[in-house]
Amino acid sequence: MTPGVAVSLLAAFIWVAEVSESGNYALWIEYFGDWDGRGTTYLEAPTTTLGPRGDLDRVDSPSVQRTILSAVRETVDIEGPISMDRLARDVGRRFGLDRVSAGKRETIVRCIPAELIKKSGLGDFVWPKELTRLAGVATASPRRRSREV
Repeated sequence: MTPGVAVSLLAAFIWVAEVSESGNYALWIEYFGDWDGRGTTYLEAPTTTLGPRGDLDRVDSPSVQRTILSAVRETVDIEGPISMDRLARDVGRRFGLDRVSAGKRETIVRCIPAELIKKSGLGDFVWPKELTRLAGVATASPRRRSREV
């Protein structure tokens, strides 16, 4: 089994299977709403302008970093989990960019709190702080025979 994380969305739950370098895996389920089954309205993060595109050239500016961090948190809280690439594109567009170059993407990514980033074989995703991981719901080693479990 290849190390990484697989994510599947089913109704109001996300199941996540994570495989470590040692071959162990963990499976957990994350709930993100809608217990009554009536559905929820999709909310899109704001698309209002954050500043001129030149602001993203001022990578050392604390005010620009705060603006990016605020936009990241707002977007992730509303739309997360979200692909890091999509998040960088969405934030970049709010600075007037039609296309977010690799350099601008890195400027934005550097402002994302590390504890919100989950890396996997499927890509890097940014998760809202509020989603509680039920780590260890099921853990086992794929190298063990079923009669040994």
